[in-house]
Amino acid sequence: MFILIIKCGIMEKEVISSREFIDRFVECLEKGEDFKLKDCVVEGNVDILNIYEMIKDKELKGGYIEKKDDEIVVNINIKVDIYNVEFNGDFRFFVNMEYQIVISVFNGNAYFRVITFKGSVYFIRTIFNGDVDFIDTIFEENAYFSVTAFKGNIINFSGTIFNKESHFKSTTFEGNTYFSVTTFNIAEFYNSTFKSHVYFDDISFNLLSFTDCRFRDDVSFKKIDKENFKGLAIFLKTQFLNKHTTIENFQLSKTSFLKTDVREVLLCDVKKEEILSHKILRIKEDSGNKDKDLENKLKELLGLSYKYIIDQFNYKSVLAEYRNLRISIENNRTYIEASNLYKMEMELIKEFSNGRFEKFIIGAYGAISDYGESMEKTGKWILGSMILFTILASILRFKGMEWDIFKIIEFWWISFWEVIRLFLQIGTEDKSLWILEPIIRVTSLILLGNLYIAVRRKLSRK
Repeated sequence: MFILIIKCGIMEKEVISSREFIDRFVECLEKGEDFKLKDCVVEGNVDILNIYEMIKDKELKGGYIEKKDDEIVVNINIKVDIYNVEFNGDFRFFVNMEYQIVISVFNGNAYFRVITFKGSVYFIRTIFNGDVDFIDTIFEENAYFSVTAFKGNIINFSGTIFNKESHFKSTTFEGNTYFSVTTFNIAEFYNSTFKSHVYFDDISFNLLSFTDCRFRDDVSFKKIDKENFKGLAIFLKTQFLNKHTTIENFQLSKTSFLKTDVREVLLCDVKKEEILSHKILRIKEDSGNKDKDLENKLKELLGLSYKYIIDQFNYKSVLAEYRNLRISIENNRTYIEASNLYKMEMELIKEFSNGRFEKFIIGAYGAISDYGESMEKTGKWILGSMILFTILASILRFKGMEWDIFKIIEFWWISFWEVIRLFLQIGTEDKSLWILEPIIRVTSLILLGNLYIAVRRKLSRK
């Protein structure tokens, strides 16, 4: 089979017009020959409408045009291989006309490797039936892959740079999908489905948003921190349907898993920090301690989606997120991190509690035992209270005595022993301690109860 190759220069990139690009593309379509373009600069906009206008009146073999009620489908039944090319205008393989839309179907493999798109790129409602490769490609302006179907075995965006917004709304990825070593500015995945393995390894971004998305097979996320990148990630109502899901180096202070079940997700490198959803909830409630800098960042990055996203946050959903995260971390046997999350979960409950008494009780629970997470803290409270009660018991029992060292030690020892008896709910026959007895008993129940909770929680995690 003869393959038509457009090769523009070896040492330097030769400049060709978008008209010449389209002429050669249509020529390949007419002849059924693979289209290759290498080492060129294409000036002007490349538009599927111009391709359609050139071929609509021709009798092309193989059904290159299909007309339906509200859309015109341009079938590209050849392999497309474009390498090291710079497109200085918009690249549109989707056009919305007044009464009809023009969409594209790539029936062969489509390779756009080491490409620089300086204008906006539109692959809306496009169908890729073969493999797709955008490796090491740069999108300088917005890129639209909405309502797009990637049906091939391989979808590769590795090494790609999205300098502005990238939209993947209602997009379907059927084959193995690679976004490894990819740089996003603002990436929006909305109502998208990933049916096979997915790799978001070594990625960096300002905002990465997954809303109502589904991952049916295993997926791995690994973020790398880069200077001047905010690294905010939002997983809203996202489904991870495979247990082999790994999320690494996504700081909880910059990541929201609101209404997303992560109980069986492996979260790596979790640090002690307040979760992003908690901070966003403060912004929504307009509380006095909200993070105004974060609020401005979210407004800037989310744009028109800001109100929709922010309205999803409420006290119960954020509390559920804390609990799901804690269960996930406990399942991974990182108990210290799980303990820290539980403390912040209780801080959320205290912060949004309506009653002063409830806030006091929760605050006391935290002060005594870190919400049942610290045996050491509770032990210090027990020791301190017993010393204090021994002093008070000695004052109540004092009726005068000889200043003999042994008598003094004996006196204090008896006071201490009486306090221990009361602390252990055994009781005392010393009538002089009737005022102190109920205080010691109540204190004992509180402190020993906290100690029991802390010990049980520690043993359950062994």
